[in-house]
Formats: sequence, structure tokens, C-alpha cells
Amino acid sequence: MSDADDVSVKSISCIEVLPIRKRLLVGGIGGVNVYDGLSEAARNPMLADLEPTVAILYNEHFGTFVSAAGRTVKVWDANTGELQEVYRKVTDDLITAICLDDSQKKIVVGDAGGSLRVLNALNGALMKESDVPHAGCVSSVWYSAELHAVLSSSWDKSLRLYDDTETDADSVFLSREARQHDDEVSCSTVSESLCLMASGAVDGSVALWDYDANTSEAALRGHSAEITAVLFLDPLPLLVSADTDGNMCVWLVRPIVRGDTAGRCVLRVQNKVPGSTKTKPLLALAYVHELGIIYSGDASGTMQAWSIKTALWRLGIAEYVKPEPVGEEPDGKEKQPWKLRMVSYEKYRQINRVMMQRVSRFSTSQEALLKPGDVKILKSWQAHTDSIRCVHLIRSKLSNCGSSGLISCSYDRTIRLWDLRARPIGVLHQGGAGAQPWAFSIDLAKRRHIARNKALGILEHNRRRGSDVLLPRLQS
Repeated sequence: MSDADDVSVKSISCIEVLPIRKRLLVGGIGGVNVYDGLSEAARNPMLADLEPTVAILYNEHFGTFVSAAGRTVKVWDANTGELQEVYRKVTDDLITAICLDDSQKKIVVGDAGGSLRVLNALNGALMKESDVPHAGCVSSVWYSAELHAVLSSSWDKSLRLYDDTETDADSVFLSREARQHDDEVSCSTVSESLCLMASGAVDGSVALWDYDANTSEAALRGHSAEITAVLFLDPLPLLVSADTDGNMCVWLVRPIVRGDTAGRCVLRVQNKVPGSTKTKPLLALAYVHELGIIYSGDASGTMQAWSIKTALWRLGIAEYVKPEPVGEEPDGKEKQPWKLRMVSYEKYRQINRVMMQRVSRFSTSQEALLKPGDVKILKSWQAHTDSIRCVHLIRSKLSNCGSSGLISCSYDRTIRLWDLRARPIGVLHQGGAGAQPWAFSIDLAKRRHIARNKALGILEHNRRRGSDVLLPRLQS
């Protein structure tokens, strides 16, 4: 309140609070002033945030959803859909990307200034910060469980790996950097099983980077517009990329291909406007391997479910299983992970000899491996009223709607949940539970049982490890 009001500050003689209507009455010389006690969030209770949500993730460890908008991170109760925690001003610039670590106890955020920060998922406290920030906006962040590292891409044209192994340090340390593109990197994705990072740029280029060996794997040329999303179809050695022209391309990656065959697109489909030859930009991708379905979100707020079952059957590609880190060199040292991968690649190629021969013919004779009819749209629905920003796959053994679901966010500032048949199962509202029923819930008893068994496993592992260390000392 200021002196510009009808009632001056010095003349106030009484104040009355109306809690139900959220109003404040102030009386004095000059009359009575009425003040609105509602915040901006309270005036827009049906929105998830006042600013568009950048990304939304499911945290199975805590049974929550984590969203980011502006400089704020919000935590939502997955069992009720209610807002649980709000972590404000966690970055100096607008948040542009988020991810969870392998334990899901830390949130990694990237911002428009190029900085990376690691937050405590339980209370939002700052744990670490990047020692060398990017020179441009961070476009994506990912976490490698095997290397305990943060992977990032940026508008400064770089891909980076930051070491997160030092638990007591206050920084994640820049360890490796690659420059695969001549233009700004707009998106990226990671395959832990293949140790590959795929990135897309504004100029339409797609590149593969082996972040473990720090080597360039391949440059994939097939787009002429800005790449908006890339996605590995794990556990299959396939990559999908999408652009602003509405094209979606499917690529073969290692170990099924090597050499010059790694840069070939085996299938291209377009996201067309129904009844027209015009296309709509595809902006987000998610994949459910069990169903053979790619889910996408476009610039009109529409989501699509693309069935690629026929395409996978025609390709006949087997799943790639990541090798276990076992085995020793002749000198008794543990085998390096990349050597184990090379051996597993050769075994995989032997199993898929027929497919390898077809790929070889395709690379020399331009034989088509897939046809447009091999991919069909099962469902298309209006999910949002504005461009979709993110589509995230919910994988939970504890949900009552099956093993998976989808959650999407948009520039319309809403966050919506869907089952895998595109049926709405909930909306996140900053003003509390909305009129729409919340159909996503977690079996809390089962969750406690899983957590207890996990804790017992850790205790047993430590007990055995202690015995293995103590016994030789006693014998000596």
C-alpha cells in the first residue's frame, strides 16, 4: 500500500481481514480501501505455473513429479496430484533443461546462461555447480549412471561430460567436450546401453558421440530443417529424429551398422495436417518398447501415437543387451568397458547376420528397408491448446494404470497425464486438485516393500564386503 491510495498510510485507523474472500479492508481518513489478497498463482489456479513448463519428470524414488518453469522447480505428489514443494530462484537464468540422477535423489538443471546446477531433490538445496559453464543456453541435460556424470548440450555448439564422482566436491568437473555441429545444438538424447549421445542442431544435422571413448561415431544427414527432438529406441539399436518441417526419420545405429552405413535413414514419415498436404512441426518424442509405439507432440498441441510394430518386424532386429562389467585382462586387471562392448557388438552381429547382409545391400543398391506404410498413426488427439514442450514416459511398477503412462507440458502452461491409450488420467494444478478426477495413484505398501528389500540388499552387500576384507586380515 502507498500514499497514492484514497486512505493515506498515516491515517489508517482500522484493518479487517476477510479470509474466505481473501480480501483486506483498510479504513481511515478518506474512506475504506479494499485489497485483493490473491497471488498471481491463486488467480490462475488451473494452470501448472505462471510461465510455460520446460520439462516434467517422474521421480519413482519419492513418488513425485518434478517440473521446471522460469527459475522455479516444483514437486508434485504423484499419488494425489497436489503441489508438494516449490523451490524458487534455483538458477540465475531461466531453466531450460532438467534431469534426475540414477538414484533420483538429485535434480540437475541447466539454464539459459549456460550453467549447470545439482539440487537436492528432497529440499531443493544447491549441492554442486558446473566448474566451466557453457557459453550459451543449455538445450538438454542427461545423467550417466555408469560413469556418474552429467551430459549436456548447448547452443554454443558443444556436447559435454561433467564428472560427478566426487561426492564431497561442490562442483561437477568438465571432463570431455565434443563439437559435432557447425550450428547451435537444439536437442540431444542418451543411450546408456550403447554409450552414445545423439544430438540435433538448428541446421538439420544429427550426430552421434561416444561419450565414454570421447570419439565421433557418425554424422546423420537427412533433415533440412531444425531438429527439435531425438530419441533412442532402446533396447533396439535405432534412433528417431524429428524436425520443424514435421519429418520423423528412423536411423540404424551401432552395433547393427558400422562404417558408411551408419549415416543412412531407413524410414521417413511426415506429421501431416488431416485432409491436407501441409505438415506440422514435431517437437517432442517418447517411446514404449513393449507396445512398439512412438508418442509425439507437435506445434498445434496435438499428440500422436505411431505404431512401428510392422517396421520392427520387417527389420527383424534383435534387442541389444548391454554386457556386464566382468572379465579380466591377461595381467589380471579388470577389462575395460569399451573392450567388453566391442566383444558384445561382434556377438550381436553374428546373431543378426541376415540383417547385416540386408544393411550391406541397402548401402550399395539403395534398397528400401522400410516403407511408409510400415508406420501407422493409431491415435491423434488434441492434448493442449498450444505447442507441446515435452512428452515424458512414466515408468512405474507401482501405478494403478499399468506399467507406464505419459505426462505432457505445453506453452499453454498446463501439465496433463495420459494412459497409453490416450485417455486423460489427471491434470496438475498450482491451485490444488482440479475438477477432473485424479486417476494416477501409487501402491504405497508395495513401494515400502520394495524400499525395504532394497535396503536389506545394500546391508547384505556391505556385510559380505566387510567379511571379504576382514577375513584375509585375520588369516594374515
